[in-house]
Amino acid sequence: AIDHGVGQDELVTNVLVESIQSDADGTQEAVVAPLEIAILDADPVIENESYSVTEGQVISGNVLENDIDIDGDLYIRYVRAGGEIQSVPDGGSVSFSLEKGELTVFSDGSWQLNASRNLDHTVEQSLVFDYLAADDSKDYGVATATIDIIDGQAGYVGSATINAAEVPLGEALLTTEGSVNVIAGSDNPDPTSLYFGGASITKLEALGLTSSVSDNELSYTLSSSGKQITAFANGVTVFTLTLSGIESGNDVLASISLTLYHPIDQFNSSDTVTFPLTIGGTDLDSTPLVENEIDFVLKDGVDPTLSNLTVVAMEEINLESGAIFKTGSLQLDIGSDYVDSLRFSELNQPTLVSSESELLYRLSDDGTTITGYILEGGVEVNIFQSKLLSTLPVESSSEIEYSFELYRSFDLSKDQILDIPLLVNATDSDGDTTSVTLDITLEAIEGLNDDASLTVDILDGGDGYENQFEVPSVTIQG
Repeated sequence: AIDHGVGQDELVTNVLVESIQSDADGTQEAVVAPLEIAILDADPVIENESYSVTEGQVISGNVLENDIDIDGDLYIRYVRAGGEIQSVPDGGSVSFSLEKGELTVFSDGSWQLNASRNLDHTVEQSLVFDYLAADDSKDYGVATATIDIIDGQAGYVGSATINAAEVPLGEALLTTEGSVNVIAGSDNPDPTSLYFGGASITKLEALGLTSSVSDNELSYTLSSSGKQITAFANGVTVFTLTLSGIESGNDVLASISLTLYHPIDQFNSSDTVTFPLTIGGTDLDSTPLVENEIDFVLKDGVDPTLSNLTVVAMEEINLESGAIFKTGSLQLDIGSDYVDSLRFSELNQPTLVSSESELLYRLSDDGTTITGYILEGGVEVNIFQSKLLSTLPVESSSEIEYSFELYRSFDLSKDQILDIPLLVNATDSDGDTTSVTLDITLEAIEGLNDDASLTVDILDGGDGYENQFEVPSVTIQG
């Protein structure tokens, strides 16, 4: 290479050329003549470049790697990006803060781009910068570097388990909410795009859930927006699940709201039911998020309770006037489910004795009537009968009346007070059972008794005969 001065594009030099000339007669002579040569300066050969980077990533390169200059090294003198032109100092760099990233270009041609994330890839995204490269002769060339920014990794729905418990029926409707993070990828999730996946309906139907409002399995509908699931039992709304989202930094916080209008039957040992909910959405580029299944766990609430409100107290002596009829009452406090069974227990009823025979028990088909009886010569003889006076199902806490009718006495000792603790069970629609023993007593108050002695003496009637007769004695206690 020939060094040209600054601004000098042509260098002229003379070269003496010696030649031998031969004429026709064979005479030769030497001829010396000057030859003028113009050496033109060569401009750099600068080529355009193209690169590709994923949004949110860092890329670097050198725009001079494919450029040629005969005069020696090239240097970047000027850079234009985003409508701004900056001069590059020798050995230094210039930087541009652009919508699509942070661009830095160095004088030796190297560059680095921190590509922005969350770009709208419904349209093409690229960053373009022009550069002027020159050599020591101030010869220069201009080229363009284009960096295509492609869409990056999709976001995803995080993992979560949401827990809630049924409330007592006497309280306000259960409305509870849980949340799950939706994690951004190279673009932010769109909070308005969240939806329940169609798999949610399929999985809910597979559970075969029921509610106390109907024996039929629940059916489900998904709203056209995909944001609400409604569960029905024979057309009655049992619960709704509603999905929403709000921005949380680059991520989105998804909220799942449960409104429970009627209790869910929970027959498993854990007293829980789990709603498997598939959640999806898109990012701001409409790129689908990676779906995930969220478990919404609903736990059974409060169990029902039974307690005595009154004492049914009877006195044995009153049987002399016929059967004794009394009424009493229980307090039934329902829990989180309707009570659909209130009956006397088939087991664990008290051991009672009448006429030296142990009582047997007979229950009506619905269990609301219990009869205690003995067998005399193979014939059933009723001793008492008790009835629960209620209408099922019981949908609110209430007082339950019962009757007790005593036909014959029990075997009692003097001044004994006998407890008659008949066992009553209340069972809710989940199968949760509570029990109470009725507060019934019978007191042995003495009346006439057949344990007596009487002695009669028949003396001489004046005829000279004397006779004495004895009859069984009669003793009257009182």
